[in-house]
Amino acid sequence: MSSGSSQAPNASSPDWDPLKQSFTLLFPNGKPFNVPIPALDDFISYNSRICANFGCQLGASLLLLVVLAMLTGREKRRSPIFITNMLSLVLNSIRCFLQILYFTGPWSEVYAFLSGDYSRVPTSSYANSIAAEVFALLLLVAVEISLVMQSHVICATMREVHRYIVSFACAVVALIAIGLRFALMVMSIKSTLTASPMSLWWLASGSNIMTTISICIFCAVFVIKLGFAVLQRRKLGLKQFGPMQIVFIMGCQTLIVPATFSILTYFVDFPGMASLTLTLVAMLVPLSSMWASASVAGPPSQPYSSDYESRNKLFSSYASGTVNSRRVPKPLSPSFATTTRVSHSTMASPSSPGAGGGKWDPQSPGMEVMVDRTISVRSE
Repeated sequence: MSSGSSQAPNASSPDWDPLKQSFTLLFPNGKPFNVPIPALDDFISYNSRICANFGCQLGASLLLLVVLAMLTGREKRRSPIFITNMLSLVLNSIRCFLQILYFTGPWSEVYAFLSGDYSRVPTSSYANSIAAEVFALLLLVAVEISLVMQSHVICATMREVHRYIVSFACAVVALIAIGLRFALMVMSIKSTLTASPMSLWWLASGSNIMTTISICIFCAVFVIKLGFAVLQRRKLGLKQFGPMQIVFIMGCQTLIVPATFSILTYFVDFPGMASLTLTLVAMLVPLSSMWASASVAGPPSQPYSSDYESRNKLFSSYASGTVNSRRVPKPLSPSFATTTRVSHSTMASPSSPGAGGGKWDPQSPGMEVMVDRTISVRSE
């Protein structure tokens, strides 16, 4: 190593900055080249930040993989959606691990990067780089398959024509995203084999944009369909928080959060931000399933919820002869009449006192009232 210039810099000069010095290295053929210290700092900082990024993704994927395997019931482990969710987490973990190997291996050695001489990179490093691209494509395929299956389930109550239109549109969008990613994988592998930078950067940007669009379209289908169903339930008086609301919330998160990171890629200088898109989708989809399953399996926190009160009001309206604040139509003819005496028991309401004027207890047996009502049916 020698000085970067034939004349020593003047340290007493006001324009001299010690942080912007450069040093000289030699190419394999002996030709010297200068390396600025800021360039070396940027290289080290980039590798450290992107390794931390992929390390966090790897840890989160492995943790969720273990939790999902432990908390999912045995009867649900054979479902296609569970298999694709587990496969997505496994593929994402392998992808992140291979990326860490790339940024800590021979490809990222200081001299190889600064000089562009990758002649000493072993064959195993080439294989790791190619495998990382292949697993990135497989991850996208697994995520898209999972989203297609869930959109088909969500749209099961739609009309057959509408369901086929939505399923076909989602499948076309997924295939376009997969096709662009496949083309990007081929170009990246060619660049790796020739040890040269990839020239078609627009392909990487197009693949990222199309992947984000496909995820947003799928999640929009979830959010619109489930949001409409939640509104219909509220109109029927069913306001209890349940699995449908949970999937709706997670669908909104899957729609907004990955798309936000994908958009920030073009405005924020953060290494590997685009890789967070698929990781977040691969994690949020099984998280929604786990949360919804837990809400179904767990005991309700309020045994007498708003749903019970709504059903009780509906029963009272029928018993009193009114439905939806409208009186039952007047009997048309006295020529035919039958009188039926009905006696039945219902549970006392929380507002009614118990026997003997005591406080009403929902757990106390025998707390019931007898309703003795005469129903007359007449027709002309």
